[in-house]
Amino acid sequence: ITAGVNCFSSCILATTFNLPNIITAGESCFDSCISATTFNSPNLTSARDGCFGNCISATTFNLPNLTSAGDFCFQSCTSSTTLNLPLLEAAGLSCFFSCTSLTTIYIPLCADLGTAPTNPDVFEDIIGNTITITVPVFLQTCNSGGLHASLALLDTNNTVTFIWV
Repeated sequence: ITAGVNCFSSCILATTFNLPNIITAGESCFDSCISATTFNSPNLTSARDGCFGNCISATTFNLPNLTSAGDFCFQSCTSSTTLNLPLLEAAGLSCFFSCTSLTTIYIPLCADLGTAPTNPDVFEDIIGNTITITVPVFLQTCNSGGLHASLALLDTNNTVTFIWV
């Protein structure tokens, strides 16, 4: 089942989305659902560009099968402290931009961050946090022998503990 482009966009009174049968969520599907605190879509595998953008009250994302998150997918999810995305393989351009409360990021399979290892935008505008992030060891040396630029920026702007898997 696919939830189309802008499907639930700006549903400002909804607090919980329990959609267990969705496999794909289109561009800006849940964009600006500003009162939503919980997204439960355990079968979602693909979230397109801006899918959860500006969901400023979101604290819980139950997306255990998500493999692909588009550009700006979680942009400005400012209340989220934890992102547990165990199957995520690809995070698009500025995917976690301005997720300013993040303290735990679990993306152990995500070897594809942003557009290139030299592009620092995936975790841009996250500043002053103490963060534990679990990522593939490949990202430690993928930037001409150095750390992926998005991880380097995250480390520069925060106190980061890396768990390499």
